[in-house]
Amino acid sequence: MFSTENNTKKLTALILIAFLLLALAVLPGKGEILVAGDRLREYTFEPGETFEGEIVISNPGDEPTGFKVTKSDYLFYSDGRNEYPPAGSTARSNAGWITISLPPEVRINPGEKFPLSFQIRVPDDPSLIGTYWSTILIQGSRPPSEEPEEGIRIRQIIRYGVQIAVNIGDTGERKIDLLGVEQIQQTQSKTVQVGVKNVGERAVSPIARVELYDQDGKKYGPFEGSEYMIYPGCSVSYRVPLEDVPNDEFQGVIIIDNGDQYVWGARKEIDFSDQSSTGAEEEG
Repeated sequence: MFSTENNTKKLTALILIAFLLLALAVLPGKGEILVAGDRLREYTFEPGETFEGEIVISNPGDEPTGFKVTKSDYLFYSDGRNEYPPAGSTARSNAGWITISLPPEVRINPGEKFPLSFQIRVPDDPSLIGTYWSTILIQGSRPPSEEPEEGIRIRQIIRYGVQIAVNIGDTGERKIDLLGVEQIQQTQSKTVQVGVKNVGERAVSPIARVELYDQDGKKYGPFEGSEYMIYPGCSVSYRVPLEDVPNDEFQGVIIIDNGDQYVWGARKEIDFSDQSSTGAEEEG
């Protein structure tokens, strides 16, 4: 069995899911939770394999606290939407493969840690192909025995999402579609925004690069955006900042590089001479 917890693919705010909510609660005091480690746990297994892992949850506050755990599917899109359908409701959900070991009541004293154990059991199904994923949601809560009877105050509730992604061997088509290229010009900066959708069967983690060529063939760049992990059916929007680029017309080369043999490209006319955002796009 081969498994890896991804320590290098850092999600940005689009894929890294830690929510800060305001809620009314009967809680006079400060109990907090903190989830250690990566918010994305990526593994590679074959059908029929099992794996046991843990998520370490600590209490950095000054009051005892607890937490509750749920599972959810997770989808995200280039327009900024994030969706959390019921666990097991999407085509590539692995929520049913994950078992979480948790007692009925959890109490973490200040300064203490709690190892939340989970098990992944991949079905012994030869038809499995590509990437399957879901999210473990961990939300702080006062243990039932500690809830006071009176007193209402507004407090912050922190909910963490830990994505569990399972790749089936090296299977699954890796394929993306370029949704569009938009140029953004502000007073002191220029940016190219690139929408990318995963239309394959396996998650990819590409970086977007942009090269610009003026009418004399002078090259500017390459300029590089962040790295995102994109699940099948999901999409992201890369923002690539352009440094020291004059107000001019350019032939742009858009490169979506997965860091292996999978590289996609497109050409785009980019015109910063009049802050125009029009131009024909040609995939290549």
